[in-house]
Amino acid sequence: MPKKIFTSYSWDNEEHKKWVAKLTNDLRSKYGFEATCDTIRGDGELDTMIVDGITKSDKIIVVITPDYTYKAENYIGGVGKETKLLHTRFFKDDKSIVPILKEKAKTPAYLDSVPYIDFTVGNYNDNLNELVKRLKDETTYKAATVSKHPLNSDDYDLIPDLRINDPNAEETFLNEEFDATDKRILSLLESTKKQYPAFQFERRTKTDIVPSNSASYVNGQFVQHENQYRVVMYKVVYNGKTGSVRFWLDYNQRSVFGKGIFGLFDESFMQCGYNSHNFGATINRSGKNLELNAYMIFAQQPIKNGKQLGEYIFKTTMERVKQ
Repeated sequence: MPKKIFTSYSWDNEEHKKWVAKLTNDLRSKYGFEATCDTIRGDGELDTMIVDGITKSDKIIVVITPDYTYKAENYIGGVGKETKLLHTRFFKDDKSIVPILKEKAKTPAYLDSVPYIDFTVGNYNDNLNELVKRLKDETTYKAATVSKHPLNSDDYDLIPDLRINDPNAEETFLNEEFDATDKRILSLLESTKKQYPAFQFERRTKTDIVPSNSASYVNGQFVQHENQYRVVMYKVVYNGKTGSVRFWLDYNQRSVFGKGIFGLFDESFMQCGYNSHNFGATINRSGKNLELNAYMIFAQQPIKNGKQLGEYIFKTTMERVKQ
């Protein structure tokens, strides 16, 4: 049976109402939720719909804008009525309320402890997918199965990491570290934004498929290879100064560098091809376990994982707005 979802929001303007209707309809048509909000539900009386939506739905989405927070904290209009009901729902089951930021604004006080999904940055579809995970009570990372044959404390040093010789495992590892890099940068930027409201940042993602310089001879003719790249771009702005970075995951690179995570700082270099970079991290095969081996990175500590790489990228990008 599909989960019932109710969307709580304020009637800021017509554009905002259309956006909320689209979000709610996307949850219905793309993900199979029984989602509703006042603009797409034409039956019944408004107060009844509010009570039913907040008390009988499995999850409630709270769309936060400055107007919504003001009305919620001052109990104004329909938002005020919904807030009184949401208070009761919050203390019974705070995980059933999912706040999302449609515009930069502080959350209503009772939601301060509830993590929100920020639709003001990044890609709408990526944010929508994150919302769906929350509505389904899914986590981004899955828990591993508890081993029925646990290692002894000394076994770890004896058993090698066989992923080092498995190309598929290498690509899984690189994807995990790439995601960890991006997640760490985004977390640090969001923390910076909370501390300095005038600070702005933008995140964009894309997948690029471009012709390579190599080809294979197939069925009597040469077929040019294509390389695929996962790309993330960040731009930060503060007091009129900007900093930018583009980094990508290269699965197919046939150079001395091998597969890895590469990137360029500064917008002036953003048009350079994927053969150019001023930092990178490839797989280090010299040890017993898979880890990153960074180069062209001048850091005090060696970078061995995506979290550390994300911190390096964040620090270097922020230097542009500190100068």
